[in-house]
Amino acid sequence: MNGTSCALAVHAAGGPDEESCTPWQYVRPSAAPVDSVSHIVVKPSGLQVDPDVRGRCAEWQRTHPDRSVWIEVNVTAIPECTGPNRKPTVAQFCAFAVLPGGKRVKTENSSNNSYCEGLFVEWSRELYS
Repeated sequence: MNGTSCALAVHAAGGPDEESCTPWQYVRPSAAPVDSVSHIVVKPSGLQVDPDVRGRCAEWQRTHPDRSVWIEVNVTAIPECTGPNRKPTVAQFCAFAVLPGGKRVKTENSSNNSYCEGLFVEWSRELYS
């Protein structure tokens, strides 16, 4: 989902009204379970991010494949990956699995990642619903 948010400044002194609009988008991950897994859980469930205006973040990622865009994951990104609302233009999601017996495990792409490790601990403490 994406959209535009606008604000209109109305001046009491009779000056011209000023409208400012900025684009935004909401991203939500998806994952498909495999035979040995009861279901996949993706955390966070969704995030609002800024659009990658002029593809600056995508270009930075192409030219720096071994570096992270994150200063603080899902909060602060490098300038090239920060949009017009000062939000990141990318999102980090972590996939976890519930095995048939109810045991919760990290998937391979969410292992050895400190952000996902923290989310896994938090998720593991939640009651299963």
